[in-house]
Order: sequence, then C-alpha cells, then structure tokens
Amino acid sequence: MSLVVDVNLLFPLKIRWHHIILRILAIILVFLLISCKGGVTSSTDDDSSDSSGTSNTSPQSSSSTTIPSTSSSLALTVISELEINLQNSSSSLISSTSSSADLVSSTTNTTNLSDNQIDEIVLAAKQAINDADLDNSEDLIKIMPVIMQGAESALADLTFTLDSDILPVLNEISASIVGSLNERHNYLPDSSSEGDLTPLQTVLNDISETAIGYLDDAGLIGSEIPDASNGILESIIASLDDAGLEVTELKGAMEHITAGAVGAIDNIELADFDIDIIDDVINQITKGATEALDEIDIDEYDYEDLEVMVNHITVGATSALDDIEMTGYDAEDLDEMVNDITAGTTGALDDITMEGYDSDNLGDMINNITAGATGALDDISMPGYDANDVSDMVSDIQTGATSGLDDITMEGYDPATDNTDLLDNINQGTDTGLTDVDDSWCTNAENYVGTNMCLF
Repeated sequence: MSLVVDVNLLFPLKIRWHHIILRILAIILVFLLISCKGGVTSSTDDDSSDSSGTSNTSPQSSSSTTIPSTSSSLALTVISELEINLQNSSSSLISSTSSSADLVSSTTNTTNLSDNQIDEIVLAAKQAINDADLDNSEDLIKIMPVIMQGAESALADLTFTLDSDILPVLNEISASIVGSLNERHNYLPDSSSEGDLTPLQTVLNDISETAIGYLDDAGLIGSEIPDASNGILESIIASLDDAGLEVTELKGAMEHITAGAVGAIDNIELADFDIDIIDDVINQITKGATEALDEIDIDEYDYEDLEVMVNHITVGATSALDDIEMTGYDAEDLDEMVNDITAGTTGALDDITMEGYDSDNLGDMINNITAGATGALDDISMPGYDANDVSDMVSDIQTGATSGLDDITMEGYDPATDNTDLLDNINQGTDTGLTDVDDSWCTNAENYVGTNMCLF
C-alpha cells in the first residue's frame, strides 16, 4: 500500500518562501540599525576634545562641580592655548598633539611637567573661570587674571622632583597668558579700564598683580618668592611681542607691569614672608623686568628705546610702594625699597644683549634709572611720608644705583676708570627726576618754612 501525500497541503511554497524572505530582510535591517547606533555612540565617546582643542580627558576633580565645555568660549580658547604651551614646554613629553606652529608663547621655559600635571593645571583654570561665572565673557581684562590665579593654585597640589622645578612652570603660565592677548585687543573694553590706564595697560597690570600676589597659593615658601618674582616679570615682559604690542605701547606696559607686581606683594600670606623678604622681592622684580628688555622683538624697537624702558620700570615700581599694606611695613621702610629698585635695575644692565648696545650706553641708562625713581616720589602717599623725606630718599636712590654697579660685568666697562663718570650720571638723573616732582607736593611738607623741600 502506498501513502500519497499532497505536498502543497503541508508546505505551500509560494506563501512559505515569501514569509521567510521577509523575515530574513527584517533581521538584516535590525542588525544594521544596531550597528549604526553603536558606531555613533563610539564616535561620541571617543571625542575627547572640544572644538577649541581643549582636552576633556583630565582627571576628575574631587569636587562635584561641572566644568564648562562651551566650544565658543573665549576663556576656554585662552586655556587651550595655555595647555598647548605647557605641552611644548615639557621636556618629558614628546608632543604628538601640537606643533611649534601652535605656540602662543615664544619663550624658552623648559618644564618637567607630565601629561597628568598639565591636565590638573588646565582643569583648575577651567574651574576658576566657572566659579567666577566668566564662561561666556568676552572681557579679557576679567578673564586673564582668573585663569592666572586658577592655574597657579593647581601647582600647590603637584609633586615636583626638585623644589625649583615649579619656577619655569610659573614662567610659562605667565608667558602664555600674556601671549594670548595677540590679535585680541578688541576684547579689552574701555569699561573695564582702571583709572587713567588704557585697557591694555590695565590687563597687563592685573596679570602681573595676580601672578605675584597669588604665589602663596602655588605652594611656595617665603624664601622662594624673590626668585619666582624675577622669573615671572622676565617672562611677562619677554612676551610683550607675542601679545601684539606696538613699540609706542611698551613704556606704559613697563610701568604698569612693575607697578602691578610691586603693589601685589602684600597679597602674599605666608608665615615666613615678612618685611625682611620684601626688599629682595622688589629688587628681583626690577631686575627681572630689565633682564627681559632684549627679548622683545617688535618692529622699530631697538637699543635706543632702552633708556625709556628702564625709566618706566623704576617709575612703576616706585609709585606702587604705597600699595603695600603689611604688618611692620611703613614709611620708614621706603628708603630701603627705593634703594632696591635702582640696585636691581642697574645691576641687570649687563644682562641686556642688543645690537648697538654696549658699555658706552651705561651712563644714559643709569641716568634714566635714577630719574625715573626720583620723579615718582610724589606718587607715594603714606602716613608719615612727605617732602621732608625727599633728601633721604634721593640719597638712597643714588646709593642703590651705585651698589648696582658692582653687579655689572661688560666688555669695555672698567669700574676703576668708568665709575667716576657713572656716579655723575647717577646724580644727574636724580636732579632731572626732581624736576618732574609736583611743586605743590614739595611745598606741602609738614615742616615747610618757605623753601621748596625738593630743592636741596
């Protein structure tokens, strides 16, 4: 007996194959959709940088605050440039993420920063901007000091092989921030200017003031402040060409950078930082500023401008002496401070190397150094200080410049034969400076008896 089966009843081919094909196509479509979704997610997760080039792979902060990531932020652009400069300054990194073309600062500070340490500095700068609610600000006068303070504060938590390793890091941070002013002067609004300062002078003053005034937040001890101040001032002034300044803007920059630095000294709060260290800091501020004069590369700037530069360095430093308010500091300390201002500036004259500048220029340079310090004596306003003190102050200005001669070693300069003429230049400078002092101040001395107290 044979069994006959109608295959069409068990397996209707037309309907069965049609369903199978549809199911296969559906499975393929679902697989493709899942693959595409996974690819997009992976791409997003791997994107560790915002459009400004700022890395978002930094270690997480111990706080729960949110770091801003707006790609259009002016502050984040400046911080990104800081990150690039720190990477390029590090001798321990082979930078594969940036090139020399990315550099904002052309200074040659060499640090030993690791990638993680740079991340910490960048993270702290971003946090400072966030805390100050400047995420979307377009005012560099407000932004720059906050980034400076934030970056410096991160250094206290970093471990350095040698204590001195922190100094080039401070220098590079200062240089980078100043360099980021280039082609951004339109982000310096008049409304943020201080007093009669221009917007550019204001931001340079504030950068210098912050860089010096928050050195305690960087983890330094008192004895390290003088050397740190020297390096920071040299780095700031050496970066003025990177900042896009013109030669006509330099003298104002010199004056307000040194004024900002000197005036910020009292902001340093350390148990071992007292009046005995202040004079060393002031000496190193003016010394560092002078040492940097040959590092400025600006069209039409040459050795003939140096006399004006040192004049304004001492003007700025002297005029800011009354901004210092510290326990134990009063008018009786002023004579020692002006001594250190002219000593630091004079002693650094042999560190300048420029075409056309040699020992024959020393007389005019020293003349302008003492003239600047003397001419600014009436800018000081402190209890217990008036024109009665001018004679002693002038004497100390001269003494400081004279002691600075001992630090000069230059080809063609012989102290035995040249110092007689240079001492005359020192005295001529103070005479010139006295003519710049306001007559009304000179005749308002406490013991005024009908004689201009500034003429003696």
